[in-house]
Amino acid sequence: MDDFTFRLFYKVAASFFVASSFIVGMNQYFGDPIHCELSIDDDYWTEDFGDEDMFNTYCWMYGNLNLPHEYMGHCTRKQEDPTILYNTYYQWVSIFLMAQAFLFYLPRMIWLSMEGGLMAFLCEGCQGHDVEKTPEKQKKLLDNYLEFVHNKFNEYTYIFFLCELLNIFISVSQFFVTDAFLANQFIYYGVDIFNYFRLPPEVRELNSTSNPMCEVFPRVGNCMVNRYNRGGGQQTASAVCILALNMINDKVFAALWYLHICLILASIVRIAIRTVQLLSCDVRYFMMKMTMYKYLSNNKQIKHIKHYLRNCSIGDWFLLYQMNKNMNKKFFAEFLALMSLKVNPDPYVECDPEIDIDKNQEEEDANYFDDDDLENMKQRLDKKKAWRRKINFFTGKRRLGKVKKHSQVTIKKQSVVQQN
Repeated sequence: MDDFTFRLFYKVAASFFVASSFIVGMNQYFGDPIHCELSIDDDYWTEDFGDEDMFNTYCWMYGNLNLPHEYMGHCTRKQEDPTILYNTYYQWVSIFLMAQAFLFYLPRMIWLSMEGGLMAFLCEGCQGHDVEKTPEKQKKLLDNYLEFVHNKFNEYTYIFFLCELLNIFISVSQFFVTDAFLANQFIYYGVDIFNYFRLPPEVRELNSTSNPMCEVFPRVGNCMVNRYNRGGGQQTASAVCILALNMINDKVFAALWYLHICLILASIVRIAIRTVQLLSCDVRYFMMKMTMYKYLSNNKQIKHIKHYLRNCSIGDWFLLYQMNKNMNKKFFAEFLALMSLKVNPDPYVECDPEIDIDKNQEEEDANYFDDDDLENMKQRLDKKKAWRRKINFFTGKRRLGKVKKHSQVTIKKQSVVQQN
């Protein structure tokens, strides 16, 4: 029991965060996220300066991402930053993404705990192409609706609306949380990427042109390592490090930026629609009619249905709208007509107990054939074809005899004329 916008959050967004966290975590903990090349002063060189794994681990935790501006390497930070930026927060990316997945699924968890299986209870046995024992199920559904639902679920509906508000609050808040996590470089991240790739290729290759993906997630950094040697003196090594993991991080957060924008826009549209629904009963009736136009356009009780939907509580309308999406359309239209007659009929329209849901429905049902009907029709068609072959066989013989006699008579007439 939800809508398209709600599913964007707990299905699309949450699945994206889980998948991204898994990909980043696999490359971080089971791959080779960093690789450093050491450059050691010859005056202080000792053979036991350290192994490569130790330097990689040290630089993964304390490597400095800022390189000199004149450095000509690819995908480095071009913009000068007075602060010393370390790559320690990269170790938290997979955990950060998994926490976001939980937050985006949280409204769904709240709604499931409040919904309590109500829609499954009301729609049980009323789904599918055909609904058996329709009158009995309509009576049972009407009794359950009047006893347990009618005018009792306004609070239930408002909780769903609050969960939708919680979705947009989470999306907007996490957009700024992500910006803080990436050192205030996320707000215009997607726009900067779009503008960068609009530049001509020769301009992008210039050393003066900064790649926004490399500014936020540089793939080359430097690392200064200090340690004591055997003689008690200190040694300093400068290492150039390749941050291979950032080849994944920059694309994940670029997709995340555009995902946040889509979610925020979709949420704003949904909140606007909900506001109009709350303020206008005509809009609520119009939305119900559009979802089942085929079954209401020819309904003799349409005036009673319209009267009921325009005057019922917001909770009743919301539940009926959700039932319409989960039930057989024809069955629900008949149920809605019966309920409108029993609960709140239009006092200015005479009640007609006959309900013509769809005057063309019987014709459509007559044109529907199951497998047995098709098999019987095929057998009858084969018999007709065999009988027609027999008829054509005998008819052809009779026609041939008539043609022969006619030709003999013509020849005799011609001989008589010649003799005369």
